[in-house]
Amino acid sequence: MAVNAAEVLHRGFVRGAMDVLQSMGGAPFTVQAGAPAPLDQNALVTLFQDFPVCLRAQVAGGIGGVALMFTPEAAARIADLVGGGDVGSTRAYTEADRALLQELADPLLGGGVTSLMQEFGRPVAQLQDPAVDDTGEGAGDLMIVMDFEASWSRFTFSAEGFPESEAVSVISVSMEDLVPGARPQEKKKMLSEDEMKDILTGSLDSASSSTIQQNLERILDIRLMAQVRLGRVLMPLGQILNLGPGSIIDVGHLVDEPVELLVNDKLIARGDVVVVDEKFGLRITEIVSHRERIESLQ
Repeated sequence: MAVNAAEVLHRGFVRGAMDVLQSMGGAPFTVQAGAPAPLDQNALVTLFQDFPVCLRAQVAGGIGGVALMFTPEAAARIADLVGGGDVGSTRAYTEADRALLQELADPLLGGGVTSLMQEFGRPVAQLQDPAVDDTGEGAGDLMIVMDFEASWSRFTFSAEGFPESEAVSVISVSMEDLVPGARPQEKKKMLSEDEMKDILTGSLDSASSSTIQQNLERILDIRLMAQVRLGRVLMPLGQILNLGPGSIIDVGHLVDEPVELLVNDKLIARGDVVVVDEKFGLRITEIVSHRERIESLQ
């Protein structure tokens, strides 16, 4: 792990998240951050004991994952800050706090990521599935979000009327690639024209096929994000701001057209929407060709 890069990431991420919180509460926050350290699942299980309220999300584009972990007292104060409660009091964390933090997960984590992207001159990246885990048992799921390699940093934050509180930031090691000069970039091996032709036609020799199968077996238990896309539409910002309850959005999809199944934002299959046990499901009717799948990766 490049420690200097990790320090830059955690400092910028926490600063961006606290800026968003400051805009909601009105008072500037003072933040004191500790040095980052590598994080494995055993250490994360221990962290969840002290910081069981976790806001987490993946960054779109395979950049990595980010998370903020709070004590129950700090999480309750944040909910009071946004909801207009008494932030100076100490009270138990409630289900209502969880619902409010679920709404805050996207802006807080997104503010931290946006701060990093602006600092490094990168396009602003969207978050995927921001969520709150307050069971205290989410170490496994969080490590998946972090691509099983992360760093963590403990920090304190306070403001006028807001008592000093402790929290933890967690960031994927892969995000260190955002920091200029942080990690040497691996040179990508390009497929030759003949190799690409073999993949598209399926005419791999037995030795190559055996090697590919062995490599695939090593990654078959890796979790991927699958999404069903009904349609897409481009809208001006003004129209989005005017949306409200009862608004209807035309997504440009006909009733009898198949919907698309995407895995990690790549088109894999198409199918029909069905209802199974009062829940929506997808009956796959078409798997896209090898050529379409390879072209979608470009």
